[in-house]
Amino acid sequence: GEMIQTGTFDELLTISSSFNYLLEDIHQQEKEKFTHRMNIRRRQSIKPLTSIEDENEDGFLIDTENFETIEKGSVKWNIYISYLQEGVHVIFGIFILIFIFGFRQTTSIIYSWWLAKWSDDENYRYRHQNNCTKIINQQINIIHSMNNTEWNEYRNSRFYFYCG
Repeated sequence: GEMIQTGTFDELLTISSSFNYLLEDIHQQEKEKFTHRMNIRRRQSIKPLTSIEDENEDGFLIDTENFETIEKGSVKWNIYISYLQEGVHVIFGIFILIFIFGFRQTTSIIYSWWLAKWSDDENYRYRHQNNCTKIINQQINIIHSMNNTEWNEYRNSRFYFYCG
C-alpha cells in the first residue's frame, strides 16, 4: 500500500471523498456481518435440539456432525458393517461373502480332484501288470497302451488344463 493523503480524522472527512468511501464501505461490511449473525442466531433458535452446529469466526455455520476424522491403526469391524449397511445391505453382503468363499472352496476341490486324476494316470502308465492285476477300466487300458509321444501329449494337455 501507499499513503495517498495525510491529516487528522476530521480533515480527511471534509477533504477526501475516497476516505469517506472507505469508511462507508467498512460500515457496510460491519452491518452485513451483524445482519448475518442475527439471521444465524434466529435460525439456531428455530432449529431442533438434535442439530449440532457451531459458528466459526466469520459467522458461517459449521456442521460438526458431518466432519470426517482420520484415525491410524486397523479398521474396526463396525466400519465394515456400516459400509455393508449403507452400500449393499448386510444380507446381500453376507450372501456375496458366502458365494465367494463357496466358489473358492469349490475350485480348490476341483483342483485337488484333477491333480489326483493326473497322478493316478501316471501310476496307470508306469505300473507293471502281472497275472494278479486285473485292469477293468477302459481308460486305464488306453493310458497303458499309449506310446511315449501320445502319452506326453495326453499328460501335457492335462497339465495345461490344470494350469489354465
